[in-house]
Amino acid sequence: KVNATIKGGFTYLSYDSSVQPATSLPASLLRKRVIGGVNLAIPLTSRREHVLPGIGDLSLNLSADWTHLSDFGQTKSWSAGLTWSPVPKLGLQASYIVNEAAPAISQLGNPLTQTVNVPVYDLSRGESVLATVISGGNPLLKKERQRDLKLSANWELPLKNSNLVVE
Repeated sequence: KVNATIKGGFTYLSYDSSVQPATSLPASLLRKRVIGGVNLAIPLTSRREHVLPGIGDLSLNLSADWTHLSDFGQTKSWSAGLTWSPVPKLGLQASYIVNEAAPAISQLGNPLTQTVNVPVYDLSRGESVLATVISGGNPLLKKERQRDLKLSANWELPLKNSNLVVE
């Protein structure tokens, strides 16, 4: 049997700040997020169901996610993997994962603040200095992109309640 999971959702996030004397401007941040996704687990072989039992248990896993953020735009993520159990107490997994992530609402929209006379250690000169530190959001930030290849093995050891996991 193929297992499928479908998800969807909506979140609403709002922040308001007030003016603190001479340090920042007031800010009003708003983010609406719509999400959707699907996950499929497709068995290819099975010892229990007598489908190519000599291969063991082999399944294909696929997933995809989509997000739309009102203050940023779209991000997408997907993955594909194989799970194989050639013998009952050994499991092997290989996955390729592609993930996009948007900056946090505060990283995009926080107001600029300026703090004077902050002690900062200057590594190049080996001394502490008093600096003016500017912080705040940057609306020009881009999405983070990550690609991973994950390989793992899980072996149920002959000792009671013990496994060896290698990733």
